[in-house]
Amino acid sequence: MKMVRFPYVCRLALGLALLALSTAAAAAEADKAKALENITVPQGSTLILNPGLTLIGQLQLGPGAQIITRGASVQLQIQVLIIEDTAELIANTPAGLNTGPIELTVGAVAGSGLSILNAGTPGLPGPNASPRDQSTCAADAAASAGNPGGPGQNGGDAGSVSISTISQSNLAAFRVLTDTNAAGQPQDCGGHICGGFGGPGGAGGSGVPVKPACDSNALGPNGPQGAAGSTGRNAQFKSQVMLSGSIAKP
Repeated sequence: MKMVRFPYVCRLALGLALLALSTAAAAAEADKAKALENITVPQGSTLILNPGLTLIGQLQLGPGAQIITRGASVQLQIQVLIIEDTAELIANTPAGLNTGPIELTVGAVAGSGLSILNAGTPGLPGPNASPRDQSTCAADAAASAGNPGGPGQNGGDAGSVSISTISQSNLAAFRVLTDTNAAGQPQDCGGHICGGFGGPGGAGGSGVPVKPACDSNALGPNGPQGAAGSTGRNAQFKSQVMLSGSIAKP
C-alpha cells in the first residue's frame, strides 16, 4: 500500500484554506459592489447627505433637484452623474454657522448645470435695546436718545469645494458659485467662495421724555442701531483631472 506523506497533506490543507479565503474575499467584494446603490432625485426633490463619505453608483438629478449637506464636511463619490437640467449642491447651513468642505469625485458625467454653493450664512440680527426709563426727565430741553441696539451675530465661514473627475470636459458640468452669498446676492470674493455677512445690530430703544414739562408724554429719538457682525471668512475652490480607476471604490 502506498503511503501518503504528511507534508503533502499539509500542502493540500493549506491550498484548500487559501481557496476558501479567496472565495470569501471575492464574495465580500461582490457584496460591496451591490452596496454601491443608484439614486434618482426627482424634479424639485431633495437628497440630504450624511457627514463623511457617501458612495453612489449612478446619481440622476431631475430639474431643480437639490443635494444638501447641512453644512457638514462631506466626501461624495459618484461613478456616473446624470444632470437632466439645473440642479444644486448647497450647504443650507443655519444662520451664523460655518460650512464644512465639499469633496466631489465623479467619473462619467451626462448633462450639465449643477451649481455648487458652499457659502457661509448671514448672522442673525442683534437684539433690540430696552427702552430708557421714561419716568425720568431729560437733563435739558432736548430729549435724550434711547439705548443702542445689541451687535449682530457674525456671519458663518464658507467651506472649500474640491472637484475631481476623469476628464477636463466633465468640469464644464459644474458651476461653483464663488461670488454669491447664501441669500443669492452677489459679493466680491476675489475668486474665492464667499463667507456669510454678519447680521445687522438691533434698533435702539426709545428716548426719555422731554424737558421742561416732566409730565409730558413726548419721547426722545430712538437710540442708535447696534454694530453689524463680521463677515465670515472666504474659502477656496480647486479642481483636478484624475485617473478613472480611483472613482467610487467601496
